[in-house]
This record gives sequence, structure tokens and C-alpha cells, in this order.
Amino acid sequence: MKRLRLIILAIVCLLMPGNIHASTVVLGDPQNWGTGWPFTLYYGSGGGTRYQQVYDEEEFPSSPMEITDISFFPREGAKWREGTYKLYLSVTSKSVNGLDTSNLDNNVGVNEQLFTSVSLSGLIGSTKYTFTGNSPYTYDPSVGNLLLDIRISNIGVNGAGAFDGRTWDSDGEFSVAHNFGGTLFNNRGLVTEFQYNSVPVPGAIWLLGSGIIGLVAFRRRKS
Repeated sequence: MKRLRLIILAIVCLLMPGNIHASTVVLGDPQNWGTGWPFTLYYGSGGGTRYQQVYDEEEFPSSPMEITDISFFPREGAKWREGTYKLYLSVTSKSVNGLDTSNLDNNVGVNEQLFTSVSLSGLIGSTKYTFTGNSPYTYDPSVGNLLLDIRISNIGVNGAGAFDGRTWDSDGEFSVAHNFGGTLFNNRGLVTEFQYNSVPVPGAIWLLGSGIIGLVAFRRRKS
């Protein structure tokens, strides 16, 4: 019986959140092209205060996850466009290359969550910049595509340089919509890294718990 208790304790510990290992998924490969939107530059017509990028659900693992960090890759010498950046996440019914580019509110899902809010200025000074969420965002890829919605306020001086991106050839991984001006939105966007923790599937936990209870009951009857 003592051995059984130790087995049960070990299984429970493995299922605790603190023992779930973080994983990453990167969408888009760096190439000889960068974008100044939305983090470093503003030019052209339009408001330049909102940027959205939709990511194909099939690029993520099929099981639910908790997104904890989102990273982007600045080029050498890049400098922030001064402002407050609020990053929102939601599950959208819009497809890659199917975002509404006229009314950005139409792209937002019902489960929208503020991921983080950060005031940025000056040199970026790194080959990767990570936004850490105030709390993890639970994302189930089976429900729909993931939408990142970046809203900028308290805008100050313009920045410089660019972040790694894809243009024309995102291979259906992502596309964008924004109010920075221009008409080019499809098959392009920022190279993005998501760090996440896997979420235990409730059904699997229930089956495991039922099995443990049955094993305990069997051992007691046998005793």
C-alpha cells in the first residue's frame, strides 16, 4: 500500500503546473527583409496606431496551451517608436489572408484578453525582444486562428530600423491588417516566437484519476 501511495504522489506531482515544461513555436523564417511596423517606424498615410497579425491554427500543436511570452527579432541598430504598446490576444474566425482591413474591430474574437502593456523608447539593443504576459493566455488551436492585436498610444518620437519579417511568402502561416497606410496585407508579417506551456487535457486527467481510484479500491479488496 505504501508503494501505491508513492506512485499516486509521483503522478500528481507530474501533473502540477510547476512541472510542465515550456515549449516554443516560431512562425516565419528570417530573410533579407524587415518591417518597421508597428515597433520602429511610422510613415505613409493612415493613423499608425493599430497593427493586427493572424496566425494559422495549424502551425501550433493541436492540444490547448498557455501562451506566456511573445518574441520578435529586431535588426541591428533598431530603435523603438516611442509609445505605449498594448498586446491583445484572441481566437478569430478570420482566416489568414482574410482579415478585414477596413474595420479592424471585425477581426477580434469574443475571448479577447490583454496580454501585456509596455511603454518603450530608445535603442532596442538585442537580437530578440520578448513581451511577457501579465497572465498566460489559454489558446486552443482547434477553436480557430490566433489573432495578435497591437494598439499604440502615447506616441512620441519616431524610431529607426526594422524587425525580421516575411513579405509575399509567409506560406499561409500569417497575414496582417493595420492602419499604417498602404494596401499590402497578405502573406506578410513579423517573424514571431510563442513560448507556451501545454495544458493537461481534462479528459485524460479524469481517466487517470478514475484508474487510480479503481486501483486503490482493488488493492483494498484484495487486502
